[in-house]
Amino acid sequence: MKNKEKFVKDFIQAHNKLRTDPQSFIPILEDYISRFEGTLLKRPGRANLRTNEGIPAFEEALEYLKTQEPVCEQTYSECLSVVAKGHAQDLGENNITGHYGSKGSTMQERIEKICRWEVSIGENISYNCHEGLETVVMLLVDDGVPDRSHRINIFKPKYECLGIGIYKHPKWKNSVVINYAGEAYFLKKPCKSSKVKKSAILSSGSAVEETKEEAKKVSKGKKRLRMVSKSPISRPAQRKLLKCTKPSTKKSKISKPKVTSKP
Repeated sequence: MKNKEKFVKDFIQAHNKLRTDPQSFIPILEDYISRFEGTLLKRPGRANLRTNEGIPAFEEALEYLKTQEPVCEQTYSECLSVVAKGHAQDLGENNITGHYGSKGSTMQERIEKICRWEVSIGENISYNCHEGLETVVMLLVDDGVPDRSHRINIFKPKYECLGIGIYKHPKWKNSVVINYAGEAYFLKKPCKSSKVKKSAILSSGSAVEETKEEAKKVSKGKKRLRMVSKSPISRPAQRKLLKCTKPSTKKSKISKPKVTSKP
């Protein structure tokens, strides 16, 4: 990829346009559909692309957009981009694909090593990308992915910021990693990305919100433990009190990351 900065700019612009005005992509998909021969997508000036499903996948995406409600615009997150770039580099240097790192790291582990996140987190990955707009279109159509999970990630209203990373790949030319979060900050300092207003279309309740609620309970428990450690009461009484204030260690679900391989 010759100009990564332009790709990132074009990708974020197209990604936000799709989220805030889904119907604006209907003419774009119609243009793609007109360039098909069987499952082969003709791309003027570039190599043609052999798809898995052909026109039906694009037509299904077009129908989906007709009823898709707008969701909030996303802001660029510097800390999520650091995470995304690191994973893209790991994929390329070790000639692997997917959401697990070369040493077994998960999306959540990578994000929490650098960022403090709120509400929800997710990840999309695409390969062999050339243009920002086309990459967004391919994630939207989700050719060959039965549950269209990349599309679902794109339209999740709880994802209010995103980061993006690009790195060369020996098999797929390049990999593009997109990390999402409700909010994300560097562990030591806030992200430079501006905070956006919450969408009026936010869905009600989620397992991830429960995760943050659990975190609050743990925080309160730690404060109580510190108070007990300074208490003048006897050690047996302290141990009895500690049993009553032990924070919950129950694990909650997070948004499942998704991956796609684009030839």
